[in-house]
Amino acid sequence: MSNKFCTVYLIFAALINTANADANANNMATNFMLINNYDLPEYSNIWDRMRQGFKLSHKENDKVKYYEKLYTKNPKAFNQLINNAKPYLYYILTQTEKNGMPSEIALIPAVESSFNPRAENPTDAYAGMWQFIPSTGKQFSLQQNDDFDDRQNIIKSTKAAITHLNYLYAMFKQWDVAIGAYNWGEGSMYRAILSSNQNIGNINYNTLPLRQITANYVPKIIALSNIIENPHKFGVTLDTATNQPYFAITSLTTTTSIKDLHQIANIDKDTFISLNPQFKNNNYTLRPNEQIALPIKNQNIYYANANINDTKNINNSNIPPSITTPATHNNIVDVRMMSNDTNSNANNFNADTDYNTNNSNNTNNNDSTGTDELMDAVYQIDAQSLNNTNIDNAAQSKNTQLILEKNMANLTGVSHEDNTAQDDGSLDSLINSLDQK
Repeated sequence: MSNKFCTVYLIFAALINTANADANANNMATNFMLINNYDLPEYSNIWDRMRQGFKLSHKENDKVKYYEKLYTKNPKAFNQLINNAKPYLYYILTQTEKNGMPSEIALIPAVESSFNPRAENPTDAYAGMWQFIPSTGKQFSLQQNDDFDDRQNIIKSTKAAITHLNYLYAMFKQWDVAIGAYNWGEGSMYRAILSSNQNIGNINYNTLPLRQITANYVPKIIALSNIIENPHKFGVTLDTATNQPYFAITSLTTTTSIKDLHQIANIDKDTFISLNPQFKNNNYTLRPNEQIALPIKNQNIYYANANINDTKNINNSNIPPSITTPATHNNIVDVRMMSNDTNSNANNFNADTDYNTNNSNNTNNNDSTGTDELMDAVYQIDAQSLNNTNIDNAAQSKNTQLILEKNMANLTGVSHEDNTAQDDGSLDSLINSLDQK
């Protein structure tokens, strides 16, 4: 073989190898693209996305049917609930998905507050979309002072609720029981389980000796889920809600008052309050790196007007809800203001009358400071939850573990509810209020 031929051969072989390398690189890139997009379908609307994430049993019993009928008897009320939810639902649903939780969790604010982040009662016993009481809010790092109340912070309260629910799931190993414990407190729920002689992880929620509010709490969420899953069955038309974020979590870069921020971001006061209802004073000074929620278009305006040249501070990654028209977020119904009784806590409609019982366990007292037997049993649950590698990965998060460890030493029936006789029927009150108009 001549040297000339060898040179030509080597050049040709090198070209072939290069072509193969390029092809392999392209194939690898394609494979990575397919892997990254595997099982991540695109949804044109938020409702299809939510339906895909439903995991709880939607079996209809008398209570579920009762609330299905109640929530669909007044289309105006149901549509108002949907309009309330639109600015926030994308963000909440994203958080449930990130934590491997059923999407039914995203409907808890519907029952708690009709998706009103400004909801509060006159005595300040509970506040926000997720209705935290002060003590539980503090336990989950929701600050409350003269300037702001993080229980009404959409982002922080949602993350706190997710952490709380993950903690409860780690304890009870069932989502329906965890949701019920969110309403009543884990100590009270565990007492009910002890008295029912059922085993953790294999509990029939409907047979537990619960107070009436908690007994009806999960059926309300299942009823709403069933309506969303099959609106045609209930004669309901769900308003369009595109599967797109409405607001972005914005890290501030300068010191400014809220009043001045309105001008910098070109955002009206009502829109700002609908996304940041935690602030009590329009003159509150926002500091660099403090996070607020702004509509995506206004976030861009803020950064442009703030003369931001370093885009590394711009955070578009955590974005919330789906909304069809920019105006709908200004029309959130405060169901407490709609009540006929101005001193009401939005609980004037007793939608639970048909299901009241005389069971002595159906008390409205959330105090669940337990006996030695209760405390010992709870310690065992917490230890098992921390060491169990088979439970949901989200429940193994650092925050959840810290809370579990903390409550092993002090379990006093954490609940977002007040210890007085508070109903959770904000959605029920919305329907009742509109019925009376």
